[in-house]
Amino acid sequence: MTIAAGFRCDNGILIGADSEIGHGNVKRHEEKLFVLPDGPSGTSDYGVVLTGAGDFAAISNCAQLLRESYFKSCDGSLSGVVGEIRAFATSKAYREVASKVSPYGEPITELIIAVRASDEQTGLFHLQGLNLYPIREYVALGSGSETALFVSKWLYRPSMTIQEFAPIALQVFRAAKGQNVGVGGETKMYRLYNTGHGSGEPIHSGWSDREFLWGLHDLLANVIECFVQTSQTDDRFEKVLDEFTGKAREVRSGFVGDKNSREFISAIRSNLESTRADSSPRRPSQD
Repeated sequence: MTIAAGFRCDNGILIGADSEIGHGNVKRHEEKLFVLPDGPSGTSDYGVVLTGAGDFAAISNCAQLLRESYFKSCDGSLSGVVGEIRAFATSKAYREVASKVSPYGEPITELIIAVRASDEQTGLFHLQGLNLYPIREYVALGSGSETALFVSKWLYRPSMTIQEFAPIALQVFRAAKGQNVGVGGETKMYRLYNTGHGSGEPIHSGWSDREFLWGLHDLLANVIECFVQTSQTDDRFEKVLDEFTGKAREVRSGFVGDKNSREFISAIRSNLESTRADSSPRRPSQD
């Protein structure tokens, strides 16, 4: 059981997943995001991050195969990196993974792959069976995907930067974890960022959702309850509305009020990594 998702932002890509893996009543936590080599000889010319839903062992094996057998002579361009992924998708080893389907004929294991190329472009892809689909806005996989797609349709805006959308993306994951069995643990996300913050910063680093769980979903539920239940008094409605608006003002203040505050800078600097970028013009979603 999983929620894995990727989002295209105005200045790059966010890709993330939960950490829970369940076998019956037994649960454990694993890192579901796989960072592939940054480029030839460990340079930072380009990077690839992979996640997926389905058989965790198969996803891990796919990451290992890509890491060990591909990108060795890649020039780092977006077309070059995608070419390596396409070559992997036609390999015998991957075909064995893709051949395992559900009773409904759907692939058991699917992958999301995010790319940051040396030519300052980024790409987001969904590998389903033998087909590699470019994603123009967002994609979600796993048992929490329906919830994530529903909430994304409500919250996602392609014009948002990574800094603006990252806390919102964590709310998408939180909703999926709260509404689906077998989806849980910490949310980890990586960004492939197309403006960078200098060569001294790490190329990849993940972060969890603990600092960004605002509680607005819980407070909004109380407001909606007052809408639909006529037994709720006016005093009750005014109280929960004040709680919601008060919390909303705190969130708003944290992002636009004092962006130089220690708390804001700490959250952005420690929880987002720097990469390079996407200078290509944005295209409208096919959805």
